[in-house]
Amino acid sequence: MTDDYAALITAGDSWVLERDGLVVGVMILRSAADHLLISNVAVAPEHQGCGLGSRLLAHAEAQARERGLGEMRLFTNELMHENIAIYQKRGWVEYDRAEQAGFHRVFMRKAVAAE
Repeated sequence: MTDDYAALITAGDSWVLERDGLVVGVMILRSAADHLLISNVAVAPEHQGCGLGSRLLAHAEAQARERGLGEMRLFTNELMHENIAIYQKRGWVEYDRAEQAGFHRVFMRKAVAAE
C-alpha cells in the first residue's frame, strides 16, 4: 500500500475497471524475469461478487502470456481466508508463507496456460 502509484501508472502497469465513470477495480502488475507479479488487485466492496475480480485476473493472465511469462504470482494476508479460497478455486497454489514488511503473507502462483 506504500507503492508509488504515479510511477506505476506512468510505467503502464496499472489497470482499472470503471462503471458509470467510477473506478470499481484496480490491478497493479510487475514483470519479473520468470513471472508476472500481481502486486495489488482490488474491487470496491459494493461491486464484489459480480465477476470483476475474475476479469482482472483474466487480464493479468493475458498480460503474462503477451509478455512471454509462464507463471503469475501474488501474495495476500494470511487472514484473508476468503481471498485464499477464491484464488485456490481459480487454480492458484500456495508455495510459501512468510512475514514481509510486517505482514504475515501467503504467497501463491499459477501457471499461465498457453493459447
